[in-house]
Amino acid sequence: VSQVRESANALMQIAKKEQITVFLIGHVTKEGMVAGPRVLEHMVDTVLYFEGDRSLSYRILRAVKNRFGATNEVGVFEMTGNGLKEVPNPSDYMLSGRPDQASIRRAVMKEGGKDAYSEVIVLERYPSQRYGDHTLVEVILHTGRTHQIRVHLSHIGHPIAGDELYGGGIFLMRRQALHAYYIEFDHPMTKERVSFEADIPDDMKEAIEELKNSAG
Repeated sequence: VSQVRESANALMQIAKKEQITVFLIGHVTKEGMVAGPRVLEHMVDTVLYFEGDRSLSYRILRAVKNRFGATNEVGVFEMTGNGLKEVPNPSDYMLSGRPDQASIRRAVMKEGGKDAYSEVIVLERYPSQRYGDHTLVEVILHTGRTHQIRVHLSHIGHPIAGDELYGGGIFLMRRQALHAYYIEFDHPMTKERVSFEADIPDDMKEAIEELKNSAG
């Protein structure tokens, strides 16, 4: 930790002296956090996440910390043959529908790929003139990874609220309205069947309550 702190401090001093911008590039863990000691995040002025999916050409740049501005904005870029290019109005593009050769459709209908099966169960519906119609669903994965939930729901025309990459648009929460409530798997060491449950987080509960109150 001390080495990371001292190295970062040295780079910060150079940046201030030369009046230049310095980028420290790291990688993100499977849990979605920056790998390594978190002391680095506390020292810098801005923390940016550059995210995307291997099967798609789009990348999202978002700020999780910004001492000089807001963190509720994202930049969307498309990987082209000439490098990354900004998508000027991603919401219009996502919501207006994609061409047949779009990446998301290839991800769902790609020939020769593995089967991906998601079971969707409707729990409640919230018709709202204020926020638009929303539906609370339970999704059971029979194959694949959790990312297929986003792909499948978007493919059938019902993207996850808050999932701007797949056409979900802005939502009451500052993130995707997606929560892993229950998970079950074989322990890699003991081979025992283990399971975990996690209650719905407060921000999602508040969003559901607001939708209920505005329904009608």
